[in-house]
Amino acid sequence: MKKLILTLAIASMFAACGNVGGAVSIKSDKDSLAYALGVDVGVNLAQSLKQMDSTINIDLLVAGIKDAMKENELKIDAKSSKEFINEYFMVRVPAKAKKESEDFIAEIEAKGGNIKRTESGLLYEIILE
Repeated sequence: MKKLILTLAIASMFAACGNVGGAVSIKSDKDSLAYALGVDVGVNLAQSLKQMDSTINIDLLVAGIKDAMKENELKIDAKSSKEFINEYFMVRVPAKAKKESEDFIAEIEAKGGNIKRTESGLLYEIILE
């Protein structure tokens, strides 16, 4: 989570710079360094987003970064953003995973066969005695 926040902070710094997404030309070592840092941030951000949720709307992510750089045009204030992010990852994601797990187990049990459940909830099937 801390790595993601750092990555987003760095990405927002780059987004605040002009010509984001436009054609750039590399003319010096400083330009090469700037571009290499941008590539590094982009790669890390893409990897983080894929691990979290590959369906993240990139346009809204970029809009949030740009709005944060303007500070006075936020659709969700910084405190509420942090609260939502924490609630999302601490409540919503685990609840979704729990439901998916319960649905998966129910699907296995519904198939019937020789599937048994232990007191702890472990499902097993004896294939060969």
